[in-house]
Formats: sequence, C-alpha cells, structure tokens
Amino acid sequence: MTKKTLAWIFTGLTILVAIISNLTGNPPFLDPVMGILGLAAIILWCMIWIPARQKRRQVMLDEYGYTKKPNVVQVTYVESVTDQSTGGMGYSYTWGLSELPKVGDFVLAPVEGEEPKLAMIVGFDKAPEGIELKSVLRKITDEEMIAAAAERAAEEEAWLDHARLAVGLPVGDVGPFPEGYPVVPPATGDADPTAADAYGRGWWRIYKHAEENELPASEIEAFKTAANRWFAIRDRA
Repeated sequence: MTKKTLAWIFTGLTILVAIISNLTGNPPFLDPVMGILGLAAIILWCMIWIPARQKRRQVMLDEYGYTKKPNVVQVTYVESVTDQSTGGMGYSYTWGLSELPKVGDFVLAPVEGEEPKLAMIVGFDKAPEGIELKSVLRKITDEEMIAAAAERAAEEEAWLDHARLAVGLPVGDVGPFPEGYPVVPPATGDADPTAADAYGRGWWRIYKHAEENELPASEIEAFKTAANRWFAIRDRA
C-alpha cells in the first residue's frame, strides 16, 4: 500500500470520526481518536508533498536555471527566431505570462515609440528600484518557430542553388536571390588580385558552409575548387 493511499485512508477516517462525533454530541473519548487519525494523515501528506516539492524545484533548476519563477527577464533584440546571437545590448522586461521563461526563448517586447520587437531571453534579473519596466507581450509559439525555420531553410537552399548554378552543378528552378545572404561570386573569368582575393574568400565561405552542413561531396569539392581557382589567380600577381 502506498503512502498516498494510506494518507487518503487516514484523512477519510478523520472526517468520518468527526461526523460521528458531531452526530453523537461530541463525546470526549472521540477527540483523541480524531486527533491521532488527523495527525497520522498530516504526517503522511507531509511525507508525500515535501519530496515532491523538492523534486519539482530540482527539475526547474535543471531545466530553467531557477527554482522560483522570475518576475524580470533580460532580453536582446534579434532579427529573426533563427538568430541565436547573444552579443546585443540587454534590456529588462517584467514577466507576467503564465508560462515559465527559459533562456533562449523568443518573445515579443514593446519598445517606446516603435513597433514591438522580436527578442530572445538571455537571462534573468531583479526588478530595479524606482524604474517601471514594460512587460513582455507574448512568447513566440512553437508553430511560429517551425514556420520561421522552414522559411530560413528555403532561403538557404535558394542561396545554395545560385552557388550550384555558378559552378555548373545541376539544379532545378532557381528562385530569387534571398535577401541578407552573401553575394555568390563568379566562378570563372579573370580579375585583378584584390578582386580575385575577394572572390576566393566568398567561395571559401560557401565551401565551408557546405562542409559544415554535410552537403554532397560533389558540391563541397566544386565550391572548394572555385575558391582555390581565384586564390591561384591572386597569388600569380
């Protein structure tokens, strides 16, 4: 029999004795019986609740980094939910949402005189004295995160398609060049040493991206060859 079952039994017996005592005019001999049963129920419930509370605190500490829900979060503004940079300036906001905040969560934060900005939680803070902070508006949903990741993947694939096309690799329909991505340099032709160096560095960046993301070996080699070709032109000068 579990502690919880025993706790419910003793709780039920305590209530039952209290009802009998009330119906029979509160005879004195029932008072110690009710007290013993009630004390046993209390002890058992404490034996259940205290470890459970300690376990919950440990889980919160391991997963969130705190044991008590913070009321102030520190954020840095980002351009998109695929931006994991934490190098920006930190801003503090109060946290009044029902969800527990976690470092790395993306939120929508109000900005004085501007549209709300996308921000990422980078830590927790204490409420400053004498300063009234604005509150986080909402947390970015999982659905929004998934949609943003899919859009980012599509943009990256379009960028790589332009690189594949430049080095003569087979591609399907090539979409518009995505905004914010590095320019794909020419893969052939001639240039002065300065331009050749820039072209080589551009292709080397593409090559390293392909290598880090484990793209097909044929693509990795083609991008690396384009980079080395420009470096060879640069070094001949």
